Amino acid sequence: DETYNELVNYASQHSDYVHIVPNEKRVRVIWGGFSMVNATLQILRHAFALDDPKRSPLSFHKFVHMASTSYPVVSNTEIRRKLSSYPLDAN
Repeated sequence: DETYNELVNYASQHSDYVHIVPNEKRVRVIWGGFSMVNATLQILRHAFALDDPKRSPLSFHKFVHMASTSYPVVSNTEIRRKLSSYPLDAN
C-alpha cells in the first residue's frame, strides 16, 4: 500500500538506523490478540536474520511497532528525544 511504500522509501534513505519488515512478513494486528505477539516475532526473526542465513543480523538498540493508525502527536524531534532518554538496556 502507499504508506508502506513511503516507509520503505524513507528507510532506504536512512538505512543505517531505519529498517522495515519485508512486505511478506507484515502481520495484520488485532489489538490485544495473539497477532501482536506474532508481529513482534516477525520483527525479531527479521532483525536476527533467522529466515535468511545469507543476510547479517541488523544492528539495533530498540524497535518500534508502527501501524497505519499510529499518528505521532508530537514532533519527530520530541519522539527522538524521548526514546533516546531511555537507557539502552531498558525494555
